[in-house]
Amino acid sequence: MDAAKLSELKLFVGQCEANPSLLQNPQLRFFRNYLEKLGAKVPAAAYAKNEHPKATEWDKESGEDSDADMPELEEQFGSPKQPDTNPKAWEEEIPEIVESDLELDDEGVTAPDDEPPQKMGDQSIEVTEEMRDAAQESKSKALDAMLEGKPLL
Repeated sequence: MDAAKLSELKLFVGQCEANPSLLQNPQLRFFRNYLEKLGAKVPAAAYAKNEHPKATEWDKESGEDSDADMPELEEQFGSPKQPDTNPKAWEEEIPEIVESDLELDDEGVTAPDDEPPQKMGDQSIEVTEEMRDAAQESKSKALDAMLEGKPLL
């Protein structure tokens, strides 16, 4: 297939996905019918007000709403079990939760921090350039000391 035609087809399908009402156009009825024959679920917006979705061949063959084969299935598999509405029966089915006697090894587990948060500074102070420069200088000295192996405190 020609690449340009394929590109146009992709564009058209994308437009139909975004706006299914494009398929209301009588000139595109053949395409909508083709989709229905393939078993596609065509949205209601693809039909004009006086049109209705057709039953697809799949729906006709599968007999979705038909229970005609139920007697045969009941013979083969038995009749469907009705749900038990007795709450006592439910309690019997639910296994009881048993606590384990297993003790966990807490080795290597860090204890939670239970201390109150430390005071971090005055929120009302506005940081100046000099203060930033001083903080940057202190960080630089601390990093140099750490790299040289000197104690930080």
